[in-house]
Amino acid sequence: MIITKSKHIYIKLLIIKLLVIPTGLKTTRARQANDSLYIVTLLNEAEQYKNALMFSKSDSLYRKSIRLAKNKYPKLYYQSIISLAELNRKTGYFNEGKNILLNLPENMEPELKVRKYDRLAAIY
Repeated sequence: MIITKSKHIYIKLLIIKLLVIPTGLKTTRARQANDSLYIVTLLNEAEQYKNALMFSKSDSLYRKSIRLAKNKYPKLYYQSIISLAELNRKTGYFNEGKNILLNLPENMEPELKVRKYDRLAAIY
């Protein structure tokens, strides 16, 4: 069997389609997993700074996690907001924390809704 130049190019394109495109999809999934892992890491770091009484660093990390999670990861977004409201309560900014929590939607997961109302009760 003689492979002409056009057949050779066709075979190369076919190999690229079979190998590269699925890898691109896997890369997208891996990037999404890395994004959510990065947000969780930010939340953990913010919690550690809060426990070490480094509130401004904790605040900036919570706000960064909120920004990153806003459109892609609703659960992490709500967790970040609730944690920021708790930080505001702990630092004496009760009205800001209350407003943050009251602006959260009601259609959250039950676990997050309980945490939201728990933090509201702590503020009052």
